[in-house]
Amino acid sequence: MNKDIAEKKAIVLDTNILISYRSKLILLVEKLSESYNVYISEVSLKERLSHLYLELKDKYENINQVRDKYSDLVNIEFKYSFEELYKIKETRMEKSYSDLFNNKLINLNPNEDIFNIVLDRALKKIPPFSNAEGASDKGFKDTLIWLSILQYFIKKEEENIIFITDDKYFIKYSVTLGNEFNKKTGKNLVIKDNSFIEALINPTEEASTPQTKPMSDIETLRESIQDKIPALCGYYEDDDFGNTYWCKTFELHVLATPAYVEKIFINLQNSIEQNLFEYYLQPTTAFGLFGLTDIHPIPMGALNSALSLYINIRKDYNVYLPQFFRTVANIFNNNYIEDNSFEVPF
Repeated sequence: MNKDIAEKKAIVLDTNILISYRSKLILLVEKLSESYNVYISEVSLKERLSHLYLELKDKYENINQVRDKYSDLVNIEFKYSFEELYKIKETRMEKSYSDLFNNKLINLNPNEDIFNIVLDRALKKIPPFSNAEGASDKGFKDTLIWLSILQYFIKKEEENIIFITDDKYFIKYSVTLGNEFNKKTGKNLVIKDNSFIEALINPTEEASTPQTKPMSDIETLRESIQDKIPALCGYYEDDDFGNTYWCKTFELHVLATPAYVEKIFINLQNSIEQNLFEYYLQPTTAFGLFGLTDIHPIPMGALNSALSLYINIRKDYNVYLPQFFRTVANIFNNNYIEDNSFEVPF
């Protein structure tokens, strides 16, 4: 038995959790992963893809309406067709979720007669369908998620599973569903709402770390961070009129967290070594993480300077690494642009 899996409980996140915490999803999954194996269902991923599809379709329809209305004034041409752009965003979203959840995707077995099972549960009002008198048949998607969880954990090593959801019917019938899960899998499942994870993504401020270095050294580090880290995020350019403006090297589509930044610096050393004689690196190549869109390559000198700063802090000021990662995350988040296709994303 895999010791790491056996020692951890499993947590499954429902679709509404992915949406509610989308800007903090990376932080949430990283926190949960310290103690749990974190899963999502294929049904939840497909639902997120459906949101992406409908939002993109609505944008194209709005543009087409403007184009038709003002065809005598403007000529609007799409860079991508709707189908092409959706395919690009679909691929990016699938990869983002796969990377974030480390391929822990709960598939629904297509070989089972799912339709008949769901229909039977709907007719018999078996939860998560509501059994209240006069209740509608709403619950098809929830039932697919539930069946996939039942099916999946029969063969998994985890003995204790937590399902996090904000769906009122899952919460209402939590005891009934827990009993069904135990009967069919021999394992334990509890259903909890958002309050279970709220403290994880809104932690209380940690007590400040005692000073171990002279403040003059800290001031030098502070200035060095504000000089070298923004150089990764952008650069100043002059236009034809001599006006100076800031140009981004990348757009960030998931909010950076300290853990995300730590991974950036771990990847950065390897990226520099693999591209030792290049003058520039694209941000996605340099950082090696999802949630970024390249805009302009970063000079290798800026990457080397940032890496040297990190190595120096890790060597001589290791106690301040959490503060360093948090400050860098705040700087990186100046490049944050919301894009639901990265919500696993970012």
